[in-house]
Amino acid sequence: MASLCTVIPATLFLQPMAVPAKNPNVHGTILRARRLLIPAKTFSRALNATQPQKYTYPEPIPEFAAAETRKFKAELLKKLSKEKETFGNDLQTVVNVCSERWAPGFGPSSEVH
Repeated sequence: MASLCTVIPATLFLQPMAVPAKNPNVHGTILRARRLLIPAKTFSRALNATQPQKYTYPEPIPEFAAAETRKFKAELLKKLSKEKETFGNDLQTVVNVCSERWAPGFGPSSEVH
């Protein structure tokens, strides 16, 4: 009985090869690179650490800020209306004060501390 090594060609055990799309030589066959070649100069220098750039956030577009503030007020009014007995006639004042202070990303509290 023949051994397994003689039945299966040794070329089946080679690592995968990089095959260019079309790179024929003079004989019309396609050339194949057997390994990746990396120049020695690539690793000759240590990498330097650099400071990350400080990101500054752009000012919001005024129309967008106004629309978001209106949406925030409407949602807050809807949520606090369920507790009208707590706020009484001051509900709209509470919503206005809260929207000035806590409007998402547009009030004085939007600064990162």
